[in-house]
Amino acid sequence: MKSVKEIRKSQVNSMISDQYEIFHVKDMVSPEKTIYHYHDFYEVHCTLKGVATFFLDGHQFDVEAGTVLLIHYHDLHRIIKQSTDDFERMYIFLTPDFLQQRSSKRTNLSACFQHFGQRRSKVIKVDVAKLATTVRLFNLLKSISSERRE
Repeated sequence: MKSVKEIRKSQVNSMISDQYEIFHVKDMVSPEKTIYHYHDFYEVHCTLKGVATFFLDGHQFDVEAGTVLLIHYHDLHRIIKQSTDDFERMYIFLTPDFLQQRSSKRTNLSACFQHFGQRRSKVIKVDVAKLATTVRLFNLLKSISSERRE
């Protein structure tokens, strides 16, 4: 991982929902349109296809299919550039309250976003086929949730 010293500008992003939001994105990443930002919620970034350079918490590294980022709220991050024609990813945004309300004495659902060593945010590599199965389940949940709202 390379350390990055210059950060031009940053912005805080907020959610519309007070619980969670799920986005499945297939697009071209434009360096002019992506800015350094942070959230007031947790983010799970799953790279499904392609390669891109990512900045997270002071470090720059490549993400590829099977890379999952567990991003703590207030950790500065950004997709720097896309290295392949296709870059498909899924974002899951979760509020701290949503996770806390669903945690129990035996489970702390926000533990994966907490400090472990020096970092709150984590980079994980998972099996691409298992990640694809998980994405299909999330897309199914998303469609069921949308049907209920209609």
